[in-house]
Amino acid sequence: MNENIFKRYELLAGKVIKGLQSRNMAGYYAESREEALSLALSLIPEGSSVTMGGA
Repeated sequence: MNENIFKRYELLAGKVIKGLQSRNMAGYYAESREEALSLALSLIPEGSSVTMGGA
């Protein structure tokens, strides 16, 4: 993918993360699929259940 596109994604992610922080939420940015997976798994405590709730 074009290097400019990656830079754009990084800048947009920074803006979104800053907005989340202003609302007392955490945001994360990962440069690759592998990094995102590792980050997501590190945020889930051992023995936790992950589900998808509905309305």
